[in-house]
Amino acid sequence: GELFSRFDREPAASASIAQVHRAWLPDGSPVAVKIRRPGIEEIIADDIEIMYHLSSLLENNIAEIEYLNPVAILTEFERVIKLETNFTVEKTNLIRFANAFKDDPIFFLPGVYPEYCTVRVLTMEYIPGIKLSDLYNEETEGYDRALIVERIADILFRQVFEFGFFHADPHPGNLFVLPDNRICFLDFGMIGYLTENLRQTMGDAIVSVVNRNYTALAHALLKITGSPLPENFEDFERRLAEMVEQFYFLSLKEINIGDVFIGAMEILVSFNLSVPASMYLLGKTVTTIEGIASRLHPKFEIAEFAKPYAKRFIEESLSPKRVIGELTQTLTDLTILLRDLPSDLKEISQKIKKGRLHIEVDEKSLQPIQDTLFRVTTDITLSIVLTAGIIGSSLIVHSGIPPLFAGIPILGLLGYVVSGVIGIGLIILLIRDRFR
Repeated sequence: GELFSRFDREPAASASIAQVHRAWLPDGSPVAVKIRRPGIEEIIADDIEIMYHLSSLLENNIAEIEYLNPVAILTEFERVIKLETNFTVEKTNLIRFANAFKDDPIFFLPGVYPEYCTVRVLTMEYIPGIKLSDLYNEETEGYDRALIVERIADILFRQVFEFGFFHADPHPGNLFVLPDNRICFLDFGMIGYLTENLRQTMGDAIVSVVNRNYTALAHALLKITGSPLPENFEDFERRLAEMVEQFYFLSLKEINIGDVFIGAMEILVSFNLSVPASMYLLGKTVTTIEGIASRLHPKFEIAEFAKPYAKRFIEESLSPKRVIGELTQTLTDLTILLRDLPSDLKEISQKIKKGRLHIEVDEKSLQPIQDTLFRVTTDITLSIVLTAGIIGSSLIVHSGIPPLFAGIPILGLLGYVVSGVIGIGLIILLIRDRFR
């Protein structure tokens, strides 16, 4: 039989990846049917292939861009875009959020109809509301804009601090407002995840900022990036201190979280430290919410609003129960390490005996040595060529081999000229290396 008793051919909404149609189930229930655009996978694949080519060119030819790791960023983008075009993943994400926020009084999540869903089709409960962007029009009445902004921020911070996963694309087109000012998020293809360790380290970073302990802040950020101590650690710590001190004595209403995030990212990138994709997504999400607030509720102070959520999270992370849990986990890890140590040492010993122990060396760490050897080899080679040229030219001049110019062999004169050019080049190289 027919899947739907009625199906509107004209899309109710369209985007680059999909379009949404309104339909009715056989029992009369109104639904929204999200359908992936035909051929979109091929278009995305072609675009990504071009982007990979350009990213590789940039990474291999511009040193400043290499540390941004554009190929890795594009790889993450490719992974995310594939998830966004797989509506089975979006269905799972939506169900996960619905379970986390079950019976929430302000956060409405549409029901899903799994029997009407595939990789290319997602069928959801129809939302009887308006797009958040419609509230940008001052003529739209009947909605409490200040309350709506506060509820959106509340939902976001609960996602981050309580559950460790968040909607990573909350632009105004993906947010609906119901007549009773409840908030509905749509398009769950892009989700950010914060592991327990990452959230704990974020808490450590917040405490470090409050205490103005920039050494601890530097260590927390290094842990977030998964990087070892840089050689210029003191410079890294100083840059962080300079950034935080710019904001420290400002009131929270004067602080733009987006600016703080961008400043921190610039410092990390300048020290060649990679940033987890989840942190990029979190920064983008908070900045998006700030932009919404600036349009609908200009007096809203997002930093002040976030304060109790962060405080509660830190208090919970320092609670005796959490500390005991972390100590238990540490002891468990230590027990496993000690248990496996004898067999690991035996394996290493056997590899040494068989000559099969391989030690990997970071090629970048050898680059300065390679550069020095190249310069020294070049200087020695030019010196040998210069000496040979002078000696050879002198022998030709003394031999009187024709043709002659003013009684001097022309080959000898040319040899002296070439030797002179090489000599000047060698002097320039030596001076350049001296002041490098």
